[in-house]
Amino acid sequence: DSFGEPGEAVWVAPDGSAEGLGTPEEPLDLHTAAAFAQPGQQIVLADGVYRPERSITIDRGNSGTDDAPITLMSEPGARATLDLADSEGGGIILRGDHWHIYNLEITGSQGYAKPMHIQGHHNVVERVESHHTGDTGIQISGSSAEPPAMWPSHNLVLSSVAHNNADPLRNDADGFAAKLTVGDGNVFRDTVAHHNIDDGWDLYAKSTEGPIGAVVVENSVTYRNGWLEADTELAEVGEGNGFKLGGESMPGAHVLRNSVSYENWAKGVTSNSGPDVRVHDVTAYANGQPGGADGGRMNLQLTTNAPTTDYRTSGFISYAGYQADDIVLREQEDTIRTDASNYLDGVNVDGVAVADDWFVSLDTDIRPTIAEDGSIDMGGLLELTDAAPSDAGARLGPNPDPTVIELLPPVGEDESGEPGDPGDPGDPGLPSWLRELIELLGKLIKWIIGWPW
Repeated sequence: DSFGEPGEAVWVAPDGSAEGLGTPEEPLDLHTAAAFAQPGQQIVLADGVYRPERSITIDRGNSGTDDAPITLMSEPGARATLDLADSEGGGIILRGDHWHIYNLEITGSQGYAKPMHIQGHHNVVERVESHHTGDTGIQISGSSAEPPAMWPSHNLVLSSVAHNNADPLRNDADGFAAKLTVGDGNVFRDTVAHHNIDDGWDLYAKSTEGPIGAVVVENSVTYRNGWLEADTELAEVGEGNGFKLGGESMPGAHVLRNSVSYENWAKGVTSNSGPDVRVHDVTAYANGQPGGADGGRMNLQLTTNAPTTDYRTSGFISYAGYQADDIVLREQEDTIRTDASNYLDGVNVDGVAVADDWFVSLDTDIRPTIAEDGSIDMGGLLELTDAAPSDAGARLGPNPDPTVIELLPPVGEDESGEPGDPGDPGDPGLPSWLRELIELLGKLIKWIIGWPW
């Protein structure tokens, strides 16, 4: 079964049903539209609040293609909300490939029910705000029961925000995660994580499952993770790292670049025992809060239990950390402390010290936001001035290639926007063989009418 043809938009509404036609006037429900979407179609969510009673599971095989992805999006000028309070299975479980999830708000998932779980390949999740849920806001991970070749790969999370996510035990809900069972090529870009109970980012790997594919986090911001925004007394705190880049001494060569971390509960950037992380052009400010675990409250920590390390760090500005940066190298030449572009504990190897005038503003009450072009607008916070060295710190500029999505015509309309004939092959209620037969009969009738009697 299907609704319409590739190149058309299937419409969904909070009160849509499986008996709908997928038009704005007779919309479908979200589950039906997702189940029967075709490559090259858009699933357009009319404005409103959707309250599913089960997860929206996009199974393997339900996929777009590289040239014709399936787009699940809010209608232009609005942003649909998925309220997951009634769904025991969480929110969008994306096992298909070549989907583009665009401009959604997701909230309210139950404890340990993932609001946005990416398990397929070559998907894009863009402009999604996942907040106040009972698990990690947006997570990429597969299944340990499957071979690593099936673990999710080449997914992009773009221009999205994850905040105020907390699991019931207050120790496992991150903003963003790509962990445990992850393939190659996954990227987070222009993303913001704040006030998540565990970490802003978590790239954890377990020794029992082996290394995960290298993950890239770039042009991103993490701040005030480890407690929820409403908890002004910090009565309940979690681990609270900004960027956590590993686990259990598993190699991964994860890359963090051109990013900002500030005022997280514990560490701004940590290898978390990963032996080979790459950290370039990062600004870390005032990480580590009083009352945190001793030895774990600083801007940068690169340590591991592995016998050798291969850490690569350049352009790192560490300023006003609560404790000294912690770097322990094993069987590795110390090119980190001797690199003049690294300002560890606020000073580089040449004795040049970081100063307030390196930054447009240090007012951390300024909120980073996602700009219209999809980049992050820091509002002056921790933006570097001409007084700062040109080879250090993060510089979050405009997006050179902003996403533009043109709304496709609804199912059953031709390119002019006029309704099609009831027997048009684009009629969403007919199987393809019947549509072809009707088309042939139509041609035959036209030929008979034109016969010179």
